[in-house]
Amino acid sequence: MLEDVGRLSPEQRPMRLRRGIYFADILRDARVKPPVYHYIVQQHGSNEILHWNSEHSFEAAKDAARSHLNSLAKPGDGGATVHEHSEAQIATSKRLISETKKLISRTRQAMGRMHRK
Repeated sequence: MLEDVGRLSPEQRPMRLRRGIYFADILRDARVKPPVYHYIVQQHGSNEILHWNSEHSFEAAKDAARSHLNSLAKPGDGGATVHEHSEAQIATSKRLISETKKLISRTRQAMGRMHRK
């Protein structure tokens, strides 16, 4: 079931928690009544699902995801605390990464042309 994200309350919107190299997405499944909140844990840069479970409330899913992230994180893996990211923040980050990659590519092309002269 697709929903207009702009009309959803914060607990109905997808959320991403991040700790170091791991992240957890929390998603509301409105196909069932009452709704269920899934949380999926992955490592950044990998498609492998490390953990997937569901809870009957947003807060319970958020707490369980946070607990699982804390159990995975090791000292030195890039994060000491769990950070929350909204869907809008994630989309903005992806757009900025894409723009940065394009800029790097154009810069490399220009440098290659300069070295060939």
